[in-house]
Amino acid sequence: MSGVSAYTVLSSNDNLLALDVPARQLKSGSLIVTAPGKKFSQWTVENHIDSYTMLQQVIGLWNKTNFTDQYSILGKMDSSDFKWEIIPYQKCRTIFGRIIQQLQVLWRVVFGGFHVDEISLK
Repeated sequence: MSGVSAYTVLSSNDNLLALDVPARQLKSGSLIVTAPGKKFSQWTVENHIDSYTMLQQVIGLWNKTNFTDQYSILGKMDSSDFKWEIIPYQKCRTIFGRIIQQLQVLWRVVFGGFHVDEISLK
């Protein structure tokens, strides 16, 4: 996993899922959901269903705590595994603020996110 401290959230038979803070975030507050060590083709139907449920719970918590109601979900593949990253956006009054935030995330998708040090992850 990319982050320092992962939390195993769902585990049954071969369907382990973890919620983690990515070491290279696309935006502050981003979280990832991963099935450690599994490439996309190795994800089971249960992994997909459970990850969807987990992401919906994160969204519900963000809404309940008034953290944000605007977000993106992005699937990411690398050489070792597949992960979903949920990216929160700050609430904006105008469309220009939303566009700027989305352009920042797009820039980081293309050129890499910012590194989060181990102290901040903890």
